[in-house]
Amino acid sequence: ARKAEEAREAERASKAEEARKEKEACKANEEARKAEEEAHKTEEARKAEEAREAEEARKAEEVKRNAEDARKAEDARKAEEACKAEEERKVENERRQAEEARKAEGAVKAAAAAAQAEEFARAEAAAKAEEAAKAEEVARAQAAAKDEEAAKAEAAAPPPPPPPPP
Repeated sequence: ARKAEEAREAERASKAEEARKEKEACKANEEARKAEEEAHKTEEARKAEEAREAEEARKAEEVKRNAEDARKAEDARKAEEACKAEEERKVENERRQAEEARKAEGAVKAAAAAAQAEEFARAEAAAKAEEAAKAEEVARAQAAAKDEEAAKAEAAAPPPPPPPPP
């Protein structure tokens, strides 16, 4: 009876130990499950944080790229404006030079026309002077001929009668 009691006692103790071990195992499993859950949440939070940071970096890069594109567009616009201004300046210079050349050409033509007119006036004056000299020569010759004729007529005429006595 004592042995049977001891055997029952041992079996109870063994079952109690087994129940305690099972309870500990359950507790350990629960803790492991909670730890795994916590680790899973932590991993998801880390991934979400990384995704948020990646999105922020992408947005910052996009803002930077947009700013760079805007700067390049502004530089291109300024370069185009400078190019247009240079082209306008060249066109204006060419127009001014053409105008100056036209004026100079006009001045040269006017000077040539003036020189030609002066040459013509000189030639005309010389011709008139020559004509006047010829006319004077003819007039002198005629005057000399008349004088000679008058002298001959005077020589051929009878002497005038003496004046009557008073």
